[in-house]
Amino acid sequence: VTSGFAPLSSRIIQAMTLGTSPMDEVAKVVGFDYSEVPQPICQTAQKNLILVVFVGGLTYMEIAAIRLIEKQNPDIEFVFMTTNMVNSSTILKSIVDDVIPKK
Repeated sequence: VTSGFAPLSSRIIQAMTLGTSPMDEVAKVVGFDYSEVPQPICQTAQKNLILVVFVGGLTYMEIAAIRLIEKQNPDIEFVFMTTNMVNSSTILKSIVDDVIPKK
């Protein structure tokens, strides 16, 4: 997940689990400087619960990458909320629909 090819969303979530700034990950990918005051992750009595919200869709690869992060950090649990589940077919269909006008 830490390779340069990992989805940006997975890298941001991994940064949160490691206690580093998610915006630092965005800054690395986009190429700008960023600094902030660290904020603790919301804690519960037994596990840290992180709500991950995706507007526009979530891929199964992103879920798999985040679940791998969850396995590496047993004290953290992720809950996903998204507007849509997407795959290669739905992404290509949305591109084609935008390019080819409907009659």
